[in-house]
Amino acid sequence: MRNTRLHIAIIVMAAFSLALSGCKADLQVVSLTHLPKSPTTADTITFTAVVKNTGFKAAGPSMLALKVGGETYPPTYPVPALAPNESHRVQRRENLSVAQRYRNTATADVKDQVDELNENNNKRTEDYTVRAP
Repeated sequence: MRNTRLHIAIIVMAAFSLALSGCKADLQVVSLTHLPKSPTTADTITFTAVVKNTGFKAAGPSMLALKVGGETYPPTYPVPALAPNESHRVQRRENLSVAQRYRNTATADVKDQVDELNENNNKRTEDYTVRAP
């Protein structure tokens, strides 16, 4: 009985140690929105992206890219260090002078500064239409 308990304790400790060694931060864009909801070319549109650390370890400082429409080189915004479950909001304001459909893309950790649990879940897109007033 004593040997069985010892073996179980060793297995549990090894599993716990293995689990902790795989703990990493995981930055995700959990929200990407714009206001007003039905913009016109006369409106100043506010775009908001929310980055959240959904991982198990603190994430160091990083950068978020917030691309509006077909921009080739979107601006980047600093994201501070985030504890697990902590989030940070980034806003950008633009006046889009062409009435058409747009797709925005927010990319967390765009410069790969944070060692993450999943490097493939950092993007979120949003489609919308800007109309003439």
